[in-house]
Amino acid sequence: MTVEPSGPPTAGGPGGQEAAPIDRVDVLGVGISCVTLGSAVAELARWIGTGARHYVCVTGVHGVMESQRDAELLAIHNRSGMTTPDGMPMVWACHRAGVPQVSRVYGPDLMLAVCEFPPSVAVTVTL
Repeated sequence: MTVEPSGPPTAGGPGGQEAAPIDRVDVLGVGISCVTLGSAVAELARWIGTGARHYVCVTGVHGVMESQRDAELLAIHNRSGMTTPDGMPMVWACHRAGVPQVSRVYGPDLMLAVCEFPPSVAVTVTL
């Protein structure tokens, strides 16, 4: 999923600075973002509000395992603005790494949440 504001870019966070990147847990080299559905949607809204342009990977065990054989896929996951834990094994890995607040971010749920942004939020979403 790519999320881009439809209008011109604006300054970053408070004082024009970009917000800190989302923490990640390394699962066999793939950085899984430490998010919940609510925090992921909030981050997407922040990107839109600041004019940031990022893409989101929604991945589970299959994506992590495919990344073991495909260096390009691994790089795609790790360059994303967010790689959500779409599967309980990813959530369990985050919990095991000491991040208990992570929960599953199922791709269709995230997409529906983005599609529910009000019409005043000009956003382009591509799959």
